[in-house]
Amino acid sequence: MKKLFLLSFSLLALTACSAGISNSEPVEAGEKLTHICIRNSPTHLKYSEKEIAQFISNSLNKKRISSEVYTADLSENCTYLLTYSFAGKKNAIIRGKMRLSKYENMQRTSLGEVSYKYRHEEKNKFAQNGIQGQFDLMVSELLINY
Repeated sequence: MKKLFLLSFSLLALTACSAGISNSEPVEAGEKLTHICIRNSPTHLKYSEKEIAQFISNSLNKKRISSEVYTADLSENCTYLLTYSFAGKKNAIIRGKMRLSKYENMQRTSLGEVSYKYRHEEKNKFAQNGIQGQFDLMVSELLINY
């Protein structure tokens, strides 16, 4: 019984310390995602809102999805809205969240969300890929079905 308890506890501890994506509700296939509007938000990172939007745009381009930035007024072609919140060191995201919503008939419907945590093996990935790699991971997980 003790061995089973220790094994279960070790597995739980290792799972809790896992890195990267901590919560994922990817967007289901079926949406016609060709263009996404990115809502800028302030962060404590050393990058400007414009640079953050460019990182996200680069990741979306890898999925063949175009993007534009909006602040308050939505343009007519903004059906899909990407919002985010990031906290971290000056040059790396320690915790982050991205949410994709659909804006139709003056109502927003959440389509998917992904949460990110920077731990253990993410440090090695960050050393190789930098902050763009963090954005690539989050966007690819959010849009895994595309």
